[in-house]
Amino acid sequence: MSTVPESRGAESCGVQEEGRRMAWWLGLLLCAVGGMLTALAFVPFDLSMCVWVGLMPLVSVLWMGRRRSGFKGFLGAFGYGWVYGLFYFGTSFWWINEVSTLGYVPFMMYLAVYPALWAGLAGTWLRPRFEPFPEARDLPLEQRKARWSAWNVRDMAVTLRAVLGCSALWVVTEWLRGWVMTGFGWNGLGVALYSGLSMAQWAEFVGVTVLSFIPVMVNLWLWCVCRRVGGMMLKVGKRPIPWDFYALCVVLMMLFLGGMFFSLQYAPADLSKKDGVSPHQTGELPVMAVQRNQTQREKAFTPANELYGDLLSATREGMESVYRGMLKATEKEGQVRVQMPAWVIWPESSLARSVLFDAETGNLLPDVFNQALLFGKGGVPALREDFGDFVLLTGGDLAYFDWQTRLPQKSYNALVAFEEDFDGMKDRRKQHLVPFGEYIPCRDIFPWLEDAFTHSAGFRMGSTFEKGDTVEPLPLRGALPGSKVGVIPAICYEDTVGRLLRRFVRPGNQVIVNVTNDGWFNQSFANEQHARNAAFRCIELRRPMVRASNTGMTVAYAPNGAMLDELRGEDGSPFVKGSLYARLPLDENAGYTLYALAGDWAVAACAVLVLLCGFLRLDVSGGSRRRG
Repeated sequence: MSTVPESRGAESCGVQEEGRRMAWWLGLLLCAVGGMLTALAFVPFDLSMCVWVGLMPLVSVLWMGRRRSGFKGFLGAFGYGWVYGLFYFGTSFWWINEVSTLGYVPFMMYLAVYPALWAGLAGTWLRPRFEPFPEARDLPLEQRKARWSAWNVRDMAVTLRAVLGCSALWVVTEWLRGWVMTGFGWNGLGVALYSGLSMAQWAEFVGVTVLSFIPVMVNLWLWCVCRRVGGMMLKVGKRPIPWDFYALCVVLMMLFLGGMFFSLQYAPADLSKKDGVSPHQTGELPVMAVQRNQTQREKAFTPANELYGDLLSATREGMESVYRGMLKATEKEGQVRVQMPAWVIWPESSLARSVLFDAETGNLLPDVFNQALLFGKGGVPALREDFGDFVLLTGGDLAYFDWQTRLPQKSYNALVAFEEDFDGMKDRRKQHLVPFGEYIPCRDIFPWLEDAFTHSAGFRMGSTFEKGDTVEPLPLRGALPGSKVGVIPAICYEDTVGRLLRRFVRPGNQVIVNVTNDGWFNQSFANEQHARNAAFRCIELRRPMVRASNTGMTVAYAPNGAMLDELRGEDGSPFVKGSLYARLPLDENAGYTLYALAGDWAVAACAVLVLLCGFLRLDVSGGSRRRG
């Protein structure tokens, strides 16, 4: 009969030292706190440091106490993760209430499924098999040190497998959230790394979704280090050397320094001084973006002539302001880099009426209304005569008209460009449509969905939009005679969908142009969240961006994601009527980034890593079993 004490027997058999499972109410409280803490890392709070600790409360619930196993254990961990997600997304996406409280509740319940799925697997299948703390008090000093040292190494190996597997799993679940049901990938944990720009630069290689690997890894690694160090302090009053923590610090420092190098390489000229020009800058494109600052309801009831009048007058005021600035700078310095805008960008849906095409031939139909108001007396030609030739880009609806039924057969939300007159219009059509914004799913099968939308939004949706299908950039003339600049079109929230915009990348001078409405959400923080998520397209593709928004934020970004300029009022609010002038840095030698070429290759690598960490478990405790 064995006389080995119970604690030594547990150690020799490699059984985990497990205490009582956490009380359910305490677990729920910790998950709620963790979810809200994570939400603080995003606009409007913008406390980015919270992203490094926001997951720890949830991990404490999943990895402390008795192990959960089987489907019942998965459901328990899933439930805790769902509560975390509910508070995480419910707090950061509170602005959806501006459109529909009826839609906000089920949408948050749906989004919370993704962190819940992560928690279900992280709390069962990928939960680390921590070894018990060794009982070595009665052993000689050298043997005691050797036993604790061996345990420390084995515990670090267990930690490494769990941390890598769970970090990769988070990336996969975030990617699913941005893809399933047309996707809504806003506010992934990687977006919180925008502050300071250094860490964010790695999106050029892996995309912003995979950047989430970094904060998840730090959360889990720190939790495991605290468990190990704290446990040893309680057991023997002495801490082990946390070599893995030091390794984590080295990795983070390398990521930071490497990101800083890339940020400076792609900085605009005034931030990266090298003979006055950034290493990747071969020219500039002066642009002006106009903002009307109207809610969706106000915009819907604005007469067409008033809408065009506001846009034209705001454009004229902006041009006059730039011209006055040029004169002052010339008088003071003699030579200035300021140029009149080569492009003027108006927001999404700025064309008051749909542009009509013949459904049978596809030809543009005569448009007396839009053409008269835009290109008639006092319109665009007058602005060009006074301030120089420019290209007008704006959002508008396109409709293919059937003469027999007198109804549109197909409708598109599009970015349209006028290099000359109205008949020379070019367009690119939106591909990533918004459910319940541009179409109602199963509208014909479930007509009650349209009634519910009308009741919630306060107005009835018009015709359903179709998807565009071309991924060719829109070629437009640049600021210099004979120059061409390719437009990567982004309509509405397409500037937050990296997997779409990467397909428009071509070598040479290119600019991302986003025309958006954002008036649906009134004066909420949705607009600033939208702009923050959009900035990562510049880093992923290394192209500058200009955004013209109907209701904040109208902003310009450099290829490193840095803000060149933004439109704000004297009180700092982005909800203001006016125009933004910016000079976008161009690079005629620009090629493809790794993300532009390979897309979400790193997400696939994370999926493989999850499987490896889940199925190829290292038996780090085998040695202790043999000694037993």
